Amino acid sequence: MATGLPVAATRHGGIPEAIDHGRTGWLVPEEDHAALANAMQQIACFPDVLREMGLRARDAVTDRFEQDGQIDQLESFYEEAIAMNGAAEPAKSKPVKQLAPQFAERVPVK
Repeated sequence: MATGLPVAATRHGGIPEAIDHGRTGWLVPEEDHAALANAMQQIACFPDVLREMGLRARDAVTDRFEQDGQIDQLESFYEEAIAMNGAAEPAKSKPVKQLAPQFAERVPVK
């Protein structure tokens, strides 16, 4: 979608959150091979639809998933979780004296 192409995908997990059926791509039921083939045929046979959907797909990615917006949304989730747990402000973390071996090969921390 970010490259300006419409998508043919199944309605599974978080995919329907990203694709607006009929506007930025096609969503078909899981394991419905005929429906997926029909969606791909629609993409291949109608270049004007392909172009228009592709532009809408790229705009959707830019609007919904741009980095600053995602960071703001994630920060708001953390702030909400902190507020729900009764914390007035985030806890101050302690300095790390040694990294866990599974994350680094015993690199000393200065």
